[in-house]
Amino acid sequence: MMKTLWRGNRIPFWGLVFLITMTLACGSESQQSDEVESGRGAVSPTSVQAADLSTPEGPLYVIMKAAREKDLRLYRSAFAESVPPELISKRRFAVLVQRVRQGAIEPVPGVEKISETEAIVKLKNKRRNRERALRVRKIGDQWRIVGIVR
Repeated sequence: MMKTLWRGNRIPFWGLVFLITMTLACGSESQQSDEVESGRGAVSPTSVQAADLSTPEGPLYVIMKAAREKDLRLYRSAFAESVPPELISKRRFAVLVQRVRQGAIEPVPGVEKISETEAIVKLKNKRRNRERALRVRKIGDQWRIVGIVR
């Protein structure tokens, strides 16, 4: 059976299977790269530079970066120790990863300063056209997420 020829162009059957498999693999790779490119397009170039905790927007960009890289430790590092455990659970992180990869969530530019040590930053869910406000607080010299504004 291995030497069975495909009658159309005298190509061995296994050669045809290999050709189809490679074609599909290359096609799905280009589709994956398109998805990666579209995911990168949703995040501004400054967000990669601002992925530290020295600014009020920093925790937002850290959780976005953590979701893109699927890094639970990095995600949890953006939150204060006093945050309830349900905000930093694996389940909530998995949902964030899924939505970031789909391009459904993006940071909203700008910060509402409440005081010198507290501010509100926002994430936008593009599918529902809703914004989620997060309260951040400066702890030491780093800004951390301390809760969700309801």
